[in-house]
Amino acid sequence: MKVLHLTSLFPYSENHLHDGAGGHAVFHLVDNLRKEMGKDSQQIFFYHPIFAPYYGFISKAKLYNHSFREPSWYPNLLYRPMVELPRGFLRYMTRPLWQRLVSAEHVQICKYDLIHLHTTLDLGILATRMKKSSSKKLIVTVRREFHDRTWGRLSMADKNSARTAIQASDAITSASAVSALNVKELFHKEVSVIPNGTSRVFDRFTEGAERNLKTILFVGSLDKNKNVLLLIRVFKDILREEPESRLKIIGSGPLESTVRRLVDGYDNIQFMGRLSKEHVRAEMCRAGIFCVPSYTETFGIVYAEAMKQEMAVVARSDTGIDGHGIRGRHYELIDHDDELGDVLLTLLRDRNKCEMLGKNGKELAMFWNWEVCARQYIEIYRTVAASRCGIAK
Repeated sequence: MKVLHLTSLFPYSENHLHDGAGGHAVFHLVDNLRKEMGKDSQQIFFYHPIFAPYYGFISKAKLYNHSFREPSWYPNLLYRPMVELPRGFLRYMTRPLWQRLVSAEHVQICKYDLIHLHTTLDLGILATRMKKSSSKKLIVTVRREFHDRTWGRLSMADKNSARTAIQASDAITSASAVSALNVKELFHKEVSVIPNGTSRVFDRFTEGAERNLKTILFVGSLDKNKNVLLLIRVFKDILREEPESRLKIIGSGPLESTVRRLVDGYDNIQFMGRLSKEHVRAEMCRAGIFCVPSYTETFGIVYAEAMKQEMAVVARSDTGIDGHGIRGRHYELIDHDDELGDVLLTLLRDRNKCEMLGKNGKELAMFWNWEVCARQYIEIYRTVAASRCGIAK
């Protein structure tokens, strides 16, 4: 069986595999599918904006302009040009128009047994055209576009692209329990929830590591969505009541200069910049509370990484890992920004609850790995392929 993956999210080079460029889940999934199904069983069409190298002149958007000039670095990764403009430059008009006009590559598609779409907003209409022109079955993976905070803000054109793909799909998957529920309510179609895995580095756990439960750790891109500025502001208020508490921040991004300015002069706040996976895991073993109060996350692989290191995780409801476990037992969630301070203070003061969340969270996340994820997808591929042939599973 050969599967064609369509995505506009993929690490632009091996150096970007663990930064904020996106597409890590697609990379890890395909990598493990090849191990299970054969190295030539998976093909990736990576669609990227043809005008991206010039965005720097007209937009302040966070882009990796240099990466689009790099050659293909991953086996069977085929670059495809995508006409997309930055936000504010008729982007929401050009994206669906391009999908309707670009070639559906009928000759290429016929080489594969199944089509797997990973980005519905960018490629939903195109994937549907490919399915119709080739009569291939279509598997659609939905991300955070179906979270309430995201769906309500999408343009009508983007909603139509996602809706078109969902309605044409033969199977739907998601790493997000929240997205799965919303898709079922909106379209009355079942969604298979498959948690993402983590790097094998985080499958290791150091027993007996010296852990400071008064330390809060943030790991992620320094941008508005990850909400690191809220965490810093809340932590400064916490210091008045818990002066022994500490905050460590790991990451880089567009808000890095702002973060450096805000933490300057605070001995209890340490900005560590970007670290390797091994060093991130070491810091997770030393801290007690993990907090990334993102507004939206499809799954939030970093939460799983922290849970595997027995940290008490604080995230946001209706996004990310919400729905994969039980609130208050496997992790803590906030509904609104103004709840963050109280939740963190409770954990800083209640050692038993902090340790309980860490142990239960580790127990939940220990089976979240890419090998299991790949096998679940293979089962879906086989079921869909069998239905095409009229074979009972």
